[in-house]
Amino acid sequence: MKKVNIRKLLIKEYTTIYKILYENRYLIEHRDLKDDCIGKDSYELTWSGRSPEANITFNLDLEINPIINTLLREEQFSMLFYDKSILQVEYLIKSNEIIKQRLQFIKKSNRVRTIQEIQDLEGEYTEVEGGNWFEDESGIPIFLRVDYDPQNHIDLHHAKTHFVISNIKDCRIPMTRNLTLSKFVELILHQIYNEYSFNTNDYIVHEDEITDVEKLVMHFDW
Repeated sequence: MKKVNIRKLLIKEYTTIYKILYENRYLIEHRDLKDDCIGKDSYELTWSGRSPEANITFNLDLEINPIINTLLREEQFSMLFYDKSILQVEYLIKSNEIIKQRLQFIKKSNRVRTIQEIQDLEGEYTEVEGGNWFEDESGIPIFLRVDYDPQNHIDLHHAKTHFVISNIKDCRIPMTRNLTLSKFVELILHQIYNEYSFNTNDYIVHEDEITDVEKLVMHFDW
């Protein structure tokens, strides 16, 4: 039986997801998932045009405004939502297996506006010179990130798959298994935008990798 090409499967999943989000008006822009060979049987999948500015989210000394403004100005995102929330998608592949993965969602404010509200706001602010509803919006920023990093696994302290809330350096909630992009987007739409009509089948079935010790503490399962 021919082994599935994991890179092609990830690209297919990514393409399917952004098309669905466009159809439902959740996206206003996206970057193609670039597939680069970085060594022998090693590949990096990330958004086209990725630059060092993408790592600004790990700067613990910055507030949300310089972080989000830099990401938008430098177009350091995979997908851009209608309210200018950002989704970043990255994979490292070796020998046809995912060896590192990062899925990150960043929202400037905890205020959730509908697509129509955003359109109305844009209409109002374009009538006032220099006005920008997004720049003026205040609230508590939202950072949601899922990392898969088995090579740096430390039992309990750095689970192979972990859920990170905000950009707190050592906030790593263990997860049972790696999370697919489909399920991560489903989580965002369900829990942030209260949109429960979005449901997709996983393109990839990941095996459980949580350890017995990590099962004894609070962890995420599904």
